[in-house]
Amino acid sequence: MQNINNQNNLFSPENLKFVEVNSFSVVESHQKNFINGIRNLHNLINNLEKSINTSKKYEKRLFQCKANHAHSHNANEWWDTDVSEEKREILKGSERDKSVELAASWSTVSIVCLQYQYEELSKRYDSLLQVYENRCKSVNACNVSILNLRQRLKSTHEQLSHAHRALLAVGDKYLALRRKRNRQKGEYEDKILKLEEKLKNVLKIAEQGRLKLDSQLAVYLAEERNSEAAMLLVEIRKCNQLFLENLRLKTQIEERPAGNVN
Repeated sequence: MQNINNQNNLFSPENLKFVEVNSFSVVESHQKNFINGIRNLHNLINNLEKSINTSKKYEKRLFQCKANHAHSHNANEWWDTDVSEEKREILKGSERDKSVELAASWSTVSIVCLQYQYEELSKRYDSLLQVYENRCKSVNACNVSILNLRQRLKSTHEQLSHAHRALLAVGDKYLALRRKRNRQKGEYEDKILKLEEKLKNVLKIAEQGRLKLDSQLAVYLAEERNSEAAMLLVEIRKCNQLFLENLRLKTQIEERPAGNVN
């Protein structure tokens, strides 16, 4: 009887808590729990098969007990008259047979329950296998998508690397041209300053020469008696003044910033 209770406790609700088909989530991170559930279900089915085999053994013993019970009816008269030690032994054996018969009746009920549970678990096992296959297909599709995305990522990375190298080359050329421009600008500014200084010196020398030439022309005009020669000296003096004025205007134009000339 203790063995029957142990076998029946094997299928108590506490031991069947892990068979929860509807609690599986669709999240990929629960795949490991899903596989463990299938393994536990497989172990439970194996235990059910062992219990069914044990129940068959109890049925065999039940048939033997029934045969012994039929034999005991033939010895009822002897049983009523005999009160010896052998009778007491037979009584004890009969009590044991009754216990076996009770255990066999419980075993028959357990077989029906176990068969029903076995069928239900088999259906659940098949459904879990189908879900597992669908999950495997989904995982394979995701792996293919990930592979394609990795290839696209690799191609995009190569394109970005090429564009980055080209941009660096353009940037280096731009910086080199900028440095060259700044260097040439500085050189030209120095040359312009030197030319302006020289132009001022030339203008100063020309002014001094004009004053000297004007004084000489004034002396020649005072001494000249020929009117034509005197007019020529006057024209020379005017040309000298115009040349100097033209040179002064050019200097002023050069000193003005670009875009401010009216």
